[in-house]
Amino acid sequence: MVELNPVAPLVVSEQDPTEVFKREWNVYQACLDNDCLEHRHLYDSVATELAALREKAGRPLNLLDLGCGDADYLCRMLSIVRMLGMPDEGADADGDAAMAVDGTPDGAPDKAPDGSGAGQLLGSYTGVDLSAQALSIAKDNLEDNLEDALGSGAEMSLVEGDMLTFVRAAASASAAAGAPRYDVVFASFALHHLTIEDKAVAVAEAAAATAGSACGGALVVVDIFRREGEEREGFLARYVPHMASDWKCIDDVQKETIRKHVVAYDFPETVSAYEGFAASAGFSTRGLVTDSTAGFSKLFVAHN
Repeated sequence: MVELNPVAPLVVSEQDPTEVFKREWNVYQACLDNDCLEHRHLYDSVATELAALREKAGRPLNLLDLGCGDADYLCRMLSIVRMLGMPDEGADADGDAAMAVDGTPDGAPDKAPDGSGAGQLLGSYTGVDLSAQALSIAKDNLEDNLEDALGSGAEMSLVEGDMLTFVRAAASASAAAGAPRYDVVFASFALHHLTIEDKAVAVAEAAAATAGSACGGALVVVDIFRREGEEREGFLARYVPHMASDWKCIDDVQKETIRKHVVAYDFPETVSAYEGFAASAGFSTRGLVTDSTAGFSKLFVAHN
């Protein structure tokens, strides 16, 4: 059996995180399918949050997904939402959804479309990720589930690039246009890869990119978090044994692969840190919405 040592020396690999992502894809998918990070529980709350924002906006939402990966679980959630009672009652039955894979930050819509679907949750979706392979899978997931997940007429774009650069450009474009490009900035298990300084910047730019939205604008974050007062080393000392004992869907070698990735690339913050970022960014309300059973993964939401 491979020993999973949470306090093993931290040796940060010089390998590009995108290449790590590609190599570990099957392990990641197994963890997702077996709900190791408690996506099901957290995304139930994400669906509730988005539905409330959509009701407030009075139209389908325009969503920016930072670090979108393969967009698999978002597609699952959106499909379930529509299946359980948000049919696209108002959209043109002959409308065609546009799918683009764009290599530049210009992949976003020029302006936030109003959308016509009375029961449609999203009017536009923009996913940003560094990994071309992840975006290729996302394209397949979105195309395969387009009608179920979004309904006809939805605008879509997938952008290969840095999420911080993109959200900064979106904020600048919103300011220049005098209107927000997005109603919601969403990030699922992505922001913990950033430094604390860059997390603060991401939150600030999300506030600027959504300010003036018909729903007020929101940042929705699903991620791992440290306990209050806990340092990263203490988090790892709890998290790695949790993965070793509870993630039964993968074998010991795969768990060791994940341990190395977590130790090298995962830098979670506390909820209070995000509350501070959001307050500094001008979000009027912010805080923890949903916790997971294990207490590592959480849903944090901030509203303009």
